[in-house]
Amino acid sequence: MVEEEKWEIPAEGLWGFSHCGGHDTWYPWSGTSFEARLERLVGNLVESGANSFRPQIHWHQVELLVEQKLIGPEDVTEKMVEEYSGGAWGINWERYDMSIYGLVKAGIEPHMVVAAAYDFQIPSALVGSSCARAIPDFIGRESYLAHAYLHTRAAVRRYRDRVHMWQLENELNVAGETLRVSPFPGRCTIRACSIEKMT
Repeated sequence: MVEEEKWEIPAEGLWGFSHCGGHDTWYPWSGTSFEARLERLVGNLVESGANSFRPQIHWHQVELLVEQKLIGPEDVTEKMVEEYSGGAWGINWERYDMSIYGLVKAGIEPHMVVAAAYDFQIPSALVGSSCARAIPDFIGRESYLAHAYLHTRAAVRRYRDRVHMWQLENELNVAGETLRVSPFPGRCTIRACSIEKMT
């Protein structure tokens, strides 16, 4: 009888899970409260031996309605980034504070995805008397990029002491829902990924 080799988690590097989820869902999808689901998630990650987890920050959970009228990324100021990261204008980081702090406390490295452009994750915006998701076709390409840029910089600033890996968009190379309305220009990706310059 041949003895099976037992697989072991590598001693170095990151090993973990990725999760995107839809709308307001986070694994595990059942539970009475977000706190209970988060506790179960962290427990499952620890039990599996994982040391990393890659969730998304669902933009609309942080900023329900786009309030600032930005024309382009150059309109984003340091004051705006500071206020947004601090929770001004009704910005709500509570769910992500709990998630990130819970993961880090358990020794799990968060690898956060930010500004994912799935239409169900994008906040709403008012244009005249119309209200709809703040996609490029509705608020304009440059305005969309400005808001994504502000949101990304604020998230990095708020969590930079606990999150060391950031990803702009989910599967940007195949982001059909974004490419259908407006391709991301390279300069936005460079700005959003230049963490040291942003914070």
